[in-house]
Amino acid sequence: MNLLVISPTADLGGGAEKAIVESIVGLAQSGHEVSLILPAPGPLVELLRDHVKEFFFLHFDWWITPKGALTSWQKAKFAYGFYTAAKKIEAVIAKVQPDWALTSTIATPVLAMAAKAQSVPHLWYIHEFGEADHQLPFIYGKSLSYRFINTSSQRIIVNSQAMHAFVSQYIPPQKLRLVYYSVAIPEKPNQPEQNPFKTPLQLLMMGRVSAGKRQEDAVAAVHLLKNKSIPVKLTIVGGRKDGYAAYITKKVEELSLTDAVEMVSFTAHPFRYYQEADVVLMCSVSEAFGRVTVEAMKMGKPVVASDTGANPELIGSNERGLLYRAGDVQHLADQIEALYRDPKWATHLAKEAWSWSWHNCNEEKHLQDLLQVLV
Repeated sequence: MNLLVISPTADLGGGAEKAIVESIVGLAQSGHEVSLILPAPGPLVELLRDHVKEFFFLHFDWWITPKGALTSWQKAKFAYGFYTAAKKIEAVIAKVQPDWALTSTIATPVLAMAAKAQSVPHLWYIHEFGEADHQLPFIYGKSLSYRFINTSSQRIIVNSQAMHAFVSQYIPPQKLRLVYYSVAIPEKPNQPEQNPFKTPLQLLMMGRVSAGKRQEDAVAAVHLLKNKSIPVKLTIVGGRKDGYAAYITKKVEELSLTDAVEMVSFTAHPFRYYQEADVVLMCSVSEAFGRVTVEAMKMGKPVVASDTGANPELIGSNERGLLYRAGDVQHLADQIEALYRDPKWATHLAKEAWSWSWHNCNEEKHLQDLLQVLV
C-alpha cells in the first residue's frame, strides 16, 4: 500500500506528532510505502528518515487559529492560501500516486482538498477537540469545517470514545473508526508491586505547561495537602510557550511552595520522572486521548485525573486510577490523600492500569486497527 501523509508540524512536542510517528513506523515496517508532507524540515525528518520514502516541504496555513474572529477579507485570504497550497499538493499526488491520502490532526484542509480534486481516497486522523483542549477554533466554524471533513473523507479515525462522541455531532457515526495510540515505552516494566510511598509523596505532572493543562490545580492541591501536614512534592515537567508558566511560578511563590514544587522545562529522558513518581496527575480541561495518562499507566503508576474528555474511559469508574471533578482542587487533594493513606489500594489500581494499557495500547494492536481502516 502506498500512502501520502501530511503533518501540520515537523516538531515532536505534541501527542499528535508522536502518534503519527508510531503509525508511520508501523506501516513502513510492515511493508507499506509512506511519503510525508511537512511545512518545513524539523525533528520529524531525522526521526522518520529510515521509514519515509520521500519528504515534501510545502508551506500551508492552518484553519484553526487562536486569533479570534476574522473579517470576511481575512477568511477569503486564508481560503486563497488553502487553494494555492492544495494545487501544489496535487502535483505531489501526481508524483506519488498514493492509494490513500491521510491528514493528521484537524489543523489544515489542504491535503483533503487536493485528494478530492485528484479523486484519491482520503482519510482524516482526528487527534484533538481543537477549541476545548488547545483553544484553537476553526476559522470557518465547527459546522462548516466538519461538513468539509465529512465530505472530503472516505473514513475518519478518532483516538478515543470521547472524540467519537464529539465528532458524531457533526459526522455520521458509521463513518468513524476508533484507533487507540500504541504509546511506545522504552522498556516494558514489570507489573507493579506494592512498595512504600516515598517521603515526601512524589507527584508528577507531565506535558505542555499551559492553561488547558491546569497545572495550577495541582499546585493548589499541594497547598491543601501541605496544610494537612501530608508530605508531598510536585514535579511539573513540560515545555512552555506563553505566560502561563510565569503565572504558575508566581502562584508557587505566593503559596510558599518553592520547596514543594519543582518545574522542569525540558528533559531528554521523561520516563525517568515516571520511574521516580508515586502518583501521576492529569488535570487537563479536556484530553482527546491522554497520552501522558497512558504512559503513566504503562509505567505502573496510579493516576488521578479530571473527569473530562477521554480520562473516564482510560481510568474507568475508579477501576484503574481515580477521577476527580474537573476544577475542584479540594476533590483532587482528597483523591491524592486517599492513595497516600492506602498504598495497597494504590498498587491495586496501578496493576489494573498496567494490564489494561498494555493490552489496549500497543504497537501490534494499533497497526492492526489502522490497517483495518485502510483495507
